[in-house]
Order: sequence, then C-alpha cells, then structure tokens
Amino acid sequence: MEEDEEEDEEEQNRHVQISLRPERSPLRLQLKYTPADVEDPRDFVLPLKLAGVGEMAALNRVIRGVGVKPRFLLEPTLVNFRTKVIAKGSKPLPFHNDITITNPDHNPISWSVDRDTLDDSKVFQMNPTEGRLEPGATSTVRVTFNPLEPIEYVCKVPLFLDGDKGKPYLMVEFRGEGADAKIFFDRREVILPCTPLDIPARATF
Repeated sequence: MEEDEEEDEEEQNRHVQISLRPERSPLRLQLKYTPADVEDPRDFVLPLKLAGVGEMAALNRVIRGVGVKPRFLLEPTLVNFRTKVIAKGSKPLPFHNDITITNPDHNPISWSVDRDTLDDSKVFQMNPTEGRLEPGATSTVRVTFNPLEPIEYVCKVPLFLDGDKGKPYLMVEFRGEGADAKIFFDRREVILPCTPLDIPARATF
C-alpha cells in the first residue's frame, strides 16, 4: 500500500496544472531544449491534457530537436566579478577576468561582439571585441570591470559569427557589484625610489 501511495504521489508531482482565465489568454509557454549529445535526435509528443477530459488530438504538439556540434566555444559564458571596491582617484585600476575562446570547426571563423552594449554599460569592457580564429585555434579575451556606484551591474553582450548580425550566436553575460571602500588612500599606486642593494626604499603617502 505504501509503495502504491508513493507511486501515485510521484505521478501527481510530474504533472503541472495551469488555469487559464479568458482575460489573460492566450498563454505562451517557453520550452527549453538542452541537448546532451551530438547527433542524438529527439522526437516526442508534448503531453498536454485538458483537466476532466484527458488527452485531445487538438492539444497534441510534436517536439523535435537534435544536438549539433558547436561552431564556437567560449568559456565561461558567465563572467562574475562579484563585489569589487569602487576605484576613486586620478588613476583607477579596473578589475579583469579572462575568457577562453576556441574554434572547434574545420573552417576559419570570424567573431565579434556588440560594442554598443558594452559602451552602454559604462563599467564593462572587452579586449579584443572582434577577431578571427583558425580551425582548432584558441585565444584569450580580457574582460574588465570598473564599478562607478555601489550597485549591482548586469550586462548581456551578443556575440556574432561571420558578420551575421541578424541573430546572435550566443550571449555572454557579465556581472559585478560595486562597493564603497572602508578605507581610503590618497593614491592608488606607490612608486618607490631606486636605491642600492641592502638600502631600504621609503615613501610617504
């Protein structure tokens, strides 16, 4: 009996009931497909039922999907700088992280990001913002973060391949948060004078 009750409860948990109100219809559902393998096709009917009636042919929706080999690899796709102290002074030093990009394809590939999105963020920058990768080649892109206010920053940057600006190949997400410093110095950089060996170098700030 206990096993039967557990199976019934598990079966109920697998179903999601949605109530539609006339003033809020139609309802749009977003289906997410994450392929696990390359060239592994999926073909199934989305199990939609009408409560109290059951399955209806008019509700059947066939879902098809297949995983394909990526043309461009980027690691990581989410760059999180976490909390960084706001740089104040005449020479602010931004924080940086590196992204690795790879071309797994058999043909050369050109890539670029939307510079306007970076400029609008005012706190994130990339170097370089475009380039060309030969087959099997790997390169590094530097991302910098220079917070201006003690707030959270989020920036999603479109990345395009081979000059096709109609649809981004993927989105690169940058995150970071600014924080006010607990202690301040009158300069961000101290250059000590040159001295002979075994002679201490000193500076006051």
